[in-house]
Amino acid sequence: MIVGGGQIYKEAMPKASTLYITRIHAQPDGDTKFPEIHEDEWELAERTPFDRGEKDSADSSLEIYRRRL
Repeated sequence: MIVGGGQIYKEAMPKASTLYITRIHAQPDGDTKFPEIHEDEWELAERTPFDRGEKDSADSSLEIYRRRL
């Protein structure tokens, strides 16, 4: 499991075989972004949407990507 800033994510990507990405469907301020997930390298295996809860400000979804061989 990798939890970190943009540079840590970038350095870990070549070693990953599966990505578990939680997407928050909002546009918050900030300067740290997860690296782009390229379709030629990664395949979306599953997407599960979640409605926002009463304490949440946005909907979200869990996306699971598998590295293409």
